[in-house]
Amino acid sequence: MKQTFRVPVRELLEPFYTDRADPQDLARFTRWGTFGKMLQAAGLWLIVVFTAFELMTEVDLKTHFLLLLLALGVSLAGFFLGVVGNYRILGVLEQRCDPQLYAGLMYESALRLQQARMPKQSVRERGCGMMAANFAMALCYMGRWEEARVLVSRLLRCEPTAVEEMRCHCVMVRYYSHHREAEALREALQDMRCAAAGMKGKRTDLLIRHAERMERISRALCEAGLEGAYQTCRNIKPVKDTPLTRVQQAYELGHMEFELGLEGEAGRNLAYAAKHGKDLQMGREAEMLLKKLQAGRAAGGGSGVPDKDHTDRERGNDS
Repeated sequence: MKQTFRVPVRELLEPFYTDRADPQDLARFTRWGTFGKMLQAAGLWLIVVFTAFELMTEVDLKTHFLLLLLALGVSLAGFFLGVVGNYRILGVLEQRCDPQLYAGLMYESALRLQQARMPKQSVRERGCGMMAANFAMALCYMGRWEEARVLVSRLLRCEPTAVEEMRCHCVMVRYYSHHREAEALREALQDMRCAAAGMKGKRTDLLIRHAERMERISRALCEAGLEGAYQTCRNIKPVKDTPLTRVQQAYELGHMEFELGLEGEAGRNLAYAAKHGKDLQMGREAEMLLKKLQAGRAAGGGSGVPDKDHTDRERGNDS
């Protein structure tokens, strides 16, 4: 009898998993978790073997506890190796800025978790839903915005838990921020807060604060124009200092400086984003803007940045 899943990983994610990650990179990051599970299973088998050994032979209490501690130590070592492996996988996006590899790891990990026999299915389904939402976020960082939106809409029809729903709305906050849809962004942030009501955890708090930062910049763009959004972006520091947030901050500032005609500042920020975010869509866009800026300088400044009239209109000072 075919087993049914609340979050069907293969059917849900396979259509969007077109940019396959390098299998060697996938194996390098998943081997920690695999080895950890092997150690946990070995610890359980050791308990069985030691129990049988004690039943067949006479052992003192000290030996009994030593054997039991050995088996438990092996299981705990496997558990901690699995935790380290999970942190390494989560760091692929924040530390390495590689959304393609991150999406591959989320897909493979979710598929492996769904096919596992332990823990119980409801727990595995919750993990699969989280990984599917993380996969959608990776699509955003790859610049595949519409695919991310479609995936989130499908995931929201899979009876998501509160944490899964919160992650889905987090993806939509980034989607609306990119498309500069302030009202829709505000609604997505409100939905995100409602889903996170009652949830505690450092990760949840960071995601909400990061979404609030994007909403403030979007609101400033509507109320005070590009100049106001630029000043807000400069004054609000990223919620968490990671290579990914530094690239994002540099790209946001560089993009707005390019539109405002601030060549020097734009050049520095765009160069940083292009160098350290080469695997991100924003890094590739930063490189394109940087080339336009350099071409404009080579041509005498006539085509590299927006003209003064355009800049004045953005600032609200057009005469």
